[in-house]
Amino acid sequence: MTERSLEPGAVVRAADPARPVDAVDLADIGVAIGIPEPYRTELQDWRERLGDPNAALIVPHVTLLGPTTVRLADLPAIERHLAHIAPPNAPFTIRLQGSGTFRPLSPVVFVALVAG
Repeated sequence: MTERSLEPGAVVRAADPARPVDAVDLADIGVAIGIPEPYRTELQDWRERLGDPNAALIVPHVTLLGPTTVRLADLPAIERHLAHIAPPNAPFTIRLQGSGTFRPLSPVVFVALVAG
């Protein structure tokens, strides 16, 4: 299990798919940047044409923090942390090119982020 602290008491770990459903004091979160138009629609259309069963369910995005299990009690500290670090960053350009996959761990195929 990988852990790190954002603030005292705010520990996160990689999401655990074996976690019991009745673990009501935990939540799965992630942090992502949506791909702007017109590229969002272009990527969405390609996913649909290639038969991605999740194309209509998952908006094209760049993942900054993948699925992570956190304690519900830590959500306010996590939200404060994200609100604190996001505003000072100026707009930036990203470049997507080529593709990659998470196989054999996951069948996910993605467009590779090469700059930004």
